[in-house]
Amino acid sequence: MSETVVVDLKDTAEKLQPVRRSQDERTRAMRRRLIDAAIRAIDEEGYAGSSVTKIVERAGVSRGAHLHHFASKQTLMIAVAEDVVRSATRAVLSRSSSDRIDPANLVWVMWRSVVNQPAGRVFLEVMHASRSDPSLAEALRPVALRAIRLFRRLSRRRRAAMVGDAPWEDMLLLAQWTLRGMMMDAPLVRHPEFFDKKINTLVDMLQTYGRLAAGTGTDVGSKEPRGKR
Repeated sequence: MSETVVVDLKDTAEKLQPVRRSQDERTRAMRRRLIDAAIRAIDEEGYAGSSVTKIVERAGVSRGAHLHHFASKQTLMIAVAEDVVRSATRAVLSRSSSDRIDPANLVWVMWRSVVNQPAGRVFLEVMHASRSDPSLAEALRPVALRAIRLFRRLSRRRRAAMVGDAPWEDMLLLAQWTLRGMMMDAPLVRHPEFFDKKINTLVDMLQTYGRLAAGTGTDVGSKEPRGKR
């Protein structure tokens, strides 16, 4: 004997309807879409070659949608820079949660997770563009300062775990500038492992400085293992 199955079509239709996102969620999603498109465009075509038209085409949105969220290319570039700094802060802090700061490890984190990534390269592109654009430079300055304050935050938060009196805030800032300079030379270097050797040299310098500052002869960090090159 067959059973009769009763289907509530109204209930089924309601379940199949897509969940409507709030206005804030739609706004965040659209901004994320435009920022990601800008990062891809600038990383591949450079700052000058990444017009608003090309960015909105990559994002698959209208020019009006862009203008609704970002009044100009400059406001979008500042949003990109802010996004990069937030991501870099998360990457660095998530890898420095132990009681003992390892400056050498932070150098490798900065290189692999921040500087030598599309977002990191785009940040350098925007900074370079600001050299000849006073308005962009003025808007970018607070964002760049937040990146600098990251090392002050690390130093203050873990001052008791530091070895000796070495001013690690300054040393890590100098290391960041060194890595940025290396990234500028990246298009000219055929073999990426070339940079690994130079970063190990930078780590050697940090370790030597730490030993001298502490007067203990003890390493303050670990170099990347020297494997085959």
